[in-house]
Amino acid sequence: MSRVGYLGPKGTFTEMAAEEYRGTVAEYIPYCDIKVLVKAVVDEKIDRAVVPIENSLQGAVTLTLDLLLKYDLKIVDEVIIPITHSLLAADVVTDLDDLDHVVSHPQALAQCRAFIDEHLNCNVHTADSTADAIKRVAKAGPNWAAIGNYHAADYYDLSVLRNDIQDNEENWTRFVVLAKEDSPQTGDDKTSIICSPRDDHPGALYEILKEFAQREINLTRIESRPARKMIGDYIFFIDFEGHRSEENIQLALSNVEEIVAWIKLLGSYPQAEIQAD
Repeated sequence: MSRVGYLGPKGTFTEMAAEEYRGTVAEYIPYCDIKVLVKAVVDEKIDRAVVPIENSLQGAVTLTLDLLLKYDLKIVDEVIIPITHSLLAADVVTDLDDLDHVVSHPQALAQCRAFIDEHLNCNVHTADSTADAIKRVAKAGPNWAAIGNYHAADYYDLSVLRNDIQDNEENWTRFVVLAKEDSPQTGDDKTSIICSPRDDHPGALYEILKEFAQREINLTRIESRPARKMIGDYIFFIDFEGHRSEENIQLALSNVEEIVAWIKLLGSYPQAEIQAD
């Protein structure tokens, strides 16, 4: 039975993702900061942490990538859910023209920009999370509204004024579950690594990728991040199909290790099933 932490407060999309986690959960614990959440696993205050890692519209969650680089934790599962935004306000609000303020997380505001511009004549404010925005609106006057998860309306006694206000219907977020231990092979797995080329020379990235290509290992994601050293120095986050214990993957990783400055195995874990809303 695991204690599972997630990016809170209650009512966030990360809470929804945590509830889709396939492990046996004894308790869900909200944290209001990703760094504190991840550190709680490192310090064994919780057993698992559910954190966002990428969005289909806005790309990688760079803070999560940086924390994966910093701490010795393993990805043991992943969850992919659709992101649908709603406009929430007090029960007494019935007309959009009654609103003077709208608040949400910057990503949610960006994903609903067309709706805001077309339908709301409001001052726009930012919050640490969509659920935090909803909590603020619950305590504010009736001229405030929040953009976020419609499931959160029940937590904070608010009404949903509009559903599905996001600009793009194909909006998905991938979450990963972090733990100290690794995950066993299931037969339908994915592996994640971080590596850094030994030096900057023509074909450096190709030399890494060919080790996977020539063994017909399917890469599902490549993300580059500055190494925070000299301009032009990068590290690469790579996801690919298969488990670290498979012979062809062991050989690929062994060969990659010989040609890079360093490599870190982030874990092998079951591939996510797409969760329809």
